[in-house]
Amino acid sequence: MSRRIKASLLTRMTALVVVAVAPAVAPALGCHLDKVLDPVVDPLKAAVSTLDDAIQKITAASGSWQTVLQSSLSKLTADAQSTVRNEIQTLLNNTIATVQVSVMCTVDFVGHRVVQVLQEIKAELLGGPPPAPDPVVCSSSPIAVEFAAWQENRVPVVTLTGYDLKAPLQVKLVQTTGAAVVPNVLASVSPYQATINLGTTGLKLTPQSQKISVLTTANPPVELSGINVIQPQPKICEERDTPPLAIGPVSLVADSHTGGDGEFNGNGPHVQIAFQMFPLGTDLRYLMTIIATETGGDGTQFRGFGGGTLSLNPPLPAGFTIVSVNGATASAADYTDQDSKDDHVSPNNGGPVREFVVVGDTSGDDFGKTGIKSVSFNTVGLHIKETGNCVTKAEARTLIASGKVTPELVQHLQAALKK
Repeated sequence: MSRRIKASLLTRMTALVVVAVAPAVAPALGCHLDKVLDPVVDPLKAAVSTLDDAIQKITAASGSWQTVLQSSLSKLTADAQSTVRNEIQTLLNNTIATVQVSVMCTVDFVGHRVVQVLQEIKAELLGGPPPAPDPVVCSSSPIAVEFAAWQENRVPVVTLTGYDLKAPLQVKLVQTTGAAVVPNVLASVSPYQATINLGTTGLKLTPQSQKISVLTTANPPVELSGINVIQPQPKICEERDTPPLAIGPVSLVADSHTGGDGEFNGNGPHVQIAFQMFPLGTDLRYLMTIIATETGGDGTQFRGFGGGTLSLNPPLPAGFTIVSVNGATASAADYTDQDSKDDHVSPNNGGPVREFVVVGDTSGDDFGKTGIKSVSFNTVGLHIKETGNCVTKAEARTLIASGKVTPELVQHLQAALKK
């Protein structure tokens, strides 16, 4: 997706307005030159506010992304907001198209991606650095590779579909004898598609191969996709629900000062919080936002956005990956601070969060202090599946219908499904 919004554009627009009006009206304006700049500054503030509101709403309810984006488009009416409108319209069109070709991408993944692009648009609008790409693999075709079929050249390539797949990625071949990164076998076709070469010049499988792992290049790397290598006589994977797991606390500082003098001074603030979690391989990830707005005074406002990986106790069993969360994945809170003490706030919609401990107003300057001091959680249950030389029942049916496995494997899987 193109990023045409440049901070220098705003600078040039401001300069042109100042040059145009200063000779004629500067004496009369005195200290009120900011009023002349309002036509330039106000559309920028309005656009940033619209983006922040969209981020907040989608984080609170991932499935609302399409409605929220359409609503955001209707709010960006000024000529100065036309580029932002185009960016959001492109995001809406691309997301709809990607969902249509990648039905395995969950609502949470789609909402997460939309929030990330809105953050990118906002960063460029304000002239700041965009957030680091956070690639997601929604599906692979085929969903698993049979070693015998690969030997017969039935599977020359694996196609990955997802988001931000032009980001640096690596492929690791996991074998019973160990694991190693294999260079120069992954090619990015577009931000939404990448391929792994399994042909004569690509990744070489062996009878010991267990999995083709696609990972980020971060430290430590995050596995985005694990494509099982099926050796002879695979079993049906074990799937089960975990017992209730404890989640470690997280926090967030409102580190974006978007209005006012930096102090609430007893005027609230009105605080809005949204939290969303979603599984990614063996990790349980989260996104969180906070908006704190002064209820009087000069409209001081702070905003914060963050995310990461949640710690689980006990940790996920070795050899298993997360399929889904059993239960609600989103929590939100909306209240007005009444004093300078920490606020203990329960979500207004239930969900995974038990309590937000929030720093709203303080006895002095508030910027850098206001934020979510800690989030405590209810226990969570996960649906997990075994990895290794196995396929789930759903994967078995897909492989049978794919035409990319040997007749022997088809016969074996059909028999396994009848047990």
